Amino acid sequence: MIWLVAVAVLFAPAADGAAAQSRSTLVYGANGKPHAHPNLDRPPLPPLRTEATDQAAIDALIGKVYAAISGPAGPRDWDAFRKLFVPEARLVPVGAKGPLVLDIQGYIDRAGPAMAKEGFYESEIARRMERYGNIAHVFSTYESRHAPNEKPFARGINSIQLVFTTSGWRVLHIVWQGETPTLPIPAGYLTAPGKR
Repeated sequence: MIWLVAVAVLFAPAADGAAAQSRSTLVYGANGKPHAHPNLDRPPLPPLRTEATDQAAIDALIGKVYAAISGPAGPRDWDAFRKLFVPEARLVPVGAKGPLVLDIQGYIDRAGPAMAKEGFYESEIARRMERYGNIAHVFSTYESRHAPNEKPFARGINSIQLVFTTSGWRVLHIVWQGETPTLPIPAGYLTAPGKR
């Protein structure tokens, strides 16, 4: 009788669809033959991270940040912009009167109307980066233009802090300061993009 109960439990249908799907999940062995996954209750392992893949992901993320705010006069895709950051991110312009600390929506409210009225293109011209484990810091030197091929009207440095999350690399903070006649960008921050 105990044996019959055990068999009945073994072949009983799953309590819900998700459980049923997990129990029927197959993987393929080295011989190419399917078999039941040995750890059905564990989430799949994340993709293997290497220094090269982390570097590529950070490069892509920084590129997306610049691309998200650049373009002709008109609205930006602010939903896509938000996805580049952790929700608690801060964007902080630093001027003569000190820092202005903005959350993501605060930055959108401040910069969005100007971008809607006039073209704005910001591009990275140099980079200095350091990374340790799940944190990275990038000094990204930028130029700003109103049209792609015109002379820049401003340049400065974005200090970008990045963190690795369950969704991959994301921006934690961007703090930036524009160049002024009395505060020129040092030559060491004008080298080609890349790690130093």
